[in-house]
Amino acid sequence: MPGKAGPGDMIYLIAYSNPESSLPEAVVESAASTIQLDERPIWFVETEAGSSELLNMIWPDGREDESSTGPGVLVPVESYSGYAQARVWDWLKARLR
Repeated sequence: MPGKAGPGDMIYLIAYSNPESSLPEAVVESAASTIQLDERPIWFVETEAGSSELLNMIWPDGREDESSTGPGVLVPVESYSGYAQARVWDWLKARLR
């Protein structure tokens, strides 16, 4: 449901080094909402899942070299600044308190 993150929901930035990567289906299924930055392998994800759970969905058992995503980062987002499309700012503004 669009709007502010619900109780327990967090916003994470997920970025991969492999430009062909997409979000794993497990992440998509657990997310309340996602938005991709351009066509790059960078997403913002709104979810109740904790960082450890998301990490395991993307890189099961810490096998980043064997994952189709390749190496990457998972970072909780509490504020934002920078340059991006208006739709990304609108998405973040609607979800961050």
